[in-house]
Amino acid sequence: SVGAAAMMHFGGGDNTAAARAGADFVVKRYGLSATGGIYLASEGADEGELSYTGLGTYAQVGHVLGKKWQPALRYALVNEDSGDKSHEIAGALSLYEFAHNFKWQSDLAVLIRDVLGTKANDLRARTQLQLTF
Repeated sequence: SVGAAAMMHFGGGDNTAAARAGADFVVKRYGLSATGGIYLASEGADEGELSYTGLGTYAQVGHVLGKKWQPALRYALVNEDSGDKSHEIAGALSLYEFAHNFKWQSDLAVLIRDVLGTKANDLRARTQLQLTF
């Protein structure tokens, strides 16, 4: 599947005008899944004076093994016009014990940030359990 979206916020008064646009995709075949997207942002005093303010993008690929386990790899980037930049590099593992009725997902990511000239690296671990009945 492929999707696209756009949004326009018209300025006026004390409001700033803004526009957002994005496109994404999903491909699933024989247990392989791939997703990705790109998103653009612009702002200005009014809709006639919009200028680029940032870009975000991501890509993820995974594969279901034995109808229960799904390892995945993900990369994401947020690049702002101000020079601030954030990267995420992650590995994930999902368990589908009873299809999507019992789902346990965990990921481990390295976050690399350069914000206002200050560089910072973080390690993030998350887990979630989803039950459906």
